[in-house]
Amino acid sequence: MQLRSVRSQDFAQYVPYHLTRSSERFGWNGFRVEIVRGHKAGELSLPPLDHHLLNLIVSVPTLHAHRWDGLVREETAQEGAASLVPAGRESYWRWQYLQAGTPCDFHLHLDPTFVRRVAVMNLDNLPQAIEFRGDLCFYNSHLRALCESLMEEVEHEGMHGTLYAESIVTAIVTVLLKAQEPWRASFAPPESHPSEGALRLVCDYIEANLSGDLHLDSLGQMMGLGPDRFGEVFRSAFGVSPYRYVLRRRIDRARVLLHSTSLTITEIAVQLGFADHAHFTSTFRRLTEVTPSRFRRESLR
Repeated sequence: MQLRSVRSQDFAQYVPYHLTRSSERFGWNGFRVEIVRGHKAGELSLPPLDHHLLNLIVSVPTLHAHRWDGLVREETAQEGAASLVPAGRESYWRWQYLQAGTPCDFHLHLDPTFVRRVAVMNLDNLPQAIEFRGDLCFYNSHLRALCESLMEEVEHEGMHGTLYAESIVTAIVTVLLKAQEPWRASFAPPESHPSEGALRLVCDYIEANLSGDLHLDSLGQMMGLGPDRFGEVFRSAFGVSPYRYVLRRRIDRARVLLHSTSLTITEIAVQLGFADHAHFTSTFRRLTEVTPSRFRRESLR
């Protein structure tokens, strides 16, 4: 009898530990993040998943016993070790910790549709089905850094917005696709250059929606491009990623509002899509080397 696939949002019902944090409330589409802290040694059997599951050991070396597709492996996972469970695969896990400390794991659930969308923009000779191979305890420093950035975004309540999270996850998927032979990832720039009008349309849309939660997918669709290819095209045209461009435009708009209006700093932060006063202040200071309040004082002299 074929087991019913487990949905990402139901994953917590199958694991013997509490999920400390989740990206559920951020409204991210195509991927989901979970953080687990302080869990104990244990074991679990997972039915097939309807999504790919990437797990990263953030802290405390762990001895893993693992089984899928009839294969059994036992590995010592040091900090930074990643494991990938492909969609549709049953798996068994048993783990115990090799030293004292507070265990922390990072889970990234990837919708196969999202993965294929990234693959379409990066793979030569695209196969009909994008199927990851299962892998246990592999190490990739770039992948680890990206996962830790995404983890930090969840722990800070998604303060940088959906566009930032999508950019990171698109990069994570690209790293995984590049590593999963026999496919050959192609990262050459697009053969055709986008029209100036198409780029202007995107910039005008960004300008009109600086307070909104902008998405790589919707921005790319305006130019007929997937999110990863759109990021390459945009960076080629403007010299920065879409996220950096949006951040700079928000700070530029903030300068104008600080100088020409009586809006409070908190009101400006909300109007420009920042999570709160503190997030706006730290970002403004990082990009301008002064706080918003100091900028306002000096600009009004």
